[in-house]
Amino acid sequence: GCDASILLNGNGTEKNERDHPANFGLRDEAIQAIEDIRAIIRVQCPRVVSCADILVIAAREAVRQVIIYCCLNIYF
Repeated sequence: GCDASILLNGNGTEKNERDHPANFGLRDEAIQAIEDIRAIIRVQCPRVVSCADILVIAAREAVRQVIIYCCLNIYF
């Protein structure tokens, strides 16, 4: 499964968590969206927000987008 460690970068001797075979199903677009959210948050809250916090925000926004998409398809 995906947890916050997916956002940790390797240090040269260790691989990135996202390179683990269990995480190969993650789409590049999803990782990029999470990285974009991380960049926005770090501008507002440097050194305060954890990787877990970023994933919570990304998940919330994904659910929000699905709800908006479904509502638009039902009513329009």
